[in-house]
Amino acid sequence: MARRPPPTAERRPPPGPVRVVHLDDWLIVVDKPSGLPTHATTDPARPHLHGAVIDLRRAAGADDPYVGVHHRLDVDTSGLVLFTIDRSVNAAVGAAFADRRVEKSYVAVVTGRRPPDRWEVRDHLGPVRKVGRVTRHGAVRSGGKAAHSSFRLLGAAPGPGDRWYVEGRPHTGRTHQLRVHLADGGHPIVGDRLYGGVAGNRVALHASHLRLPHPVHGVPLEITSPPPSDLGR
Repeated sequence: MARRPPPTAERRPPPGPVRVVHLDDWLIVVDKPSGLPTHATTDPARPHLHGAVIDLRRAAGADDPYVGVHHRLDVDTSGLVLFTIDRSVNAAVGAAFADRRVEKSYVAVVTGRRPPDRWEVRDHLGPVRKVGRVTRHGAVRSGGKAAHSSFRLLGAAPGPGDRWYVEGRPHTGRTHQLRVHLADGGHPIVGDRLYGGVAGNRVALHASHLRLPHPVHGVPLEITSPPPSDLGR
């Protein structure tokens, strides 16, 4: 009998191209396609976003490009990822993330009853069990880390059954945070089989907005990425 793939690998499409959304002398922000890991994996032949950005910098004429990693997205999540391209701003960018001065928001397609117009979730999250080679996270009574998310209903989404566009803002950075909070509230993300979502061509979660103080001049840098056409399909 063939071995069934882990839930998050079901119907995963090959990753698409990486698009540069913002570039200056210190920072580059790119739009990550779903299916592309942010970092190198244990498979040296598997493409990853960090390597793709290095290749983009080489193609632009940089001989030995530096690309610094400061945050990540789950492999199935698409959207905005920021890298530093000048080591001199690493400390400032790292401090902005550590001090929660970086604002991120996501668009998800979820199922279930109509969500509230706005709601918040505060709990503690930690690993709860393994599903194949993937670790499922959830709310725990002890040993977890404080997690805080806020959500806003954006409207009805196309597709079979009751589907909704929801904006999610993670105020902390826990593993699978938005995925867990939506699923625990009865609104699993389409395609997120690890957390009870209905089948889809991918996990319907997209990092759509990024705002942070620029590490050199301090002026807020605000970048948006519209959800791709395959979200929730």
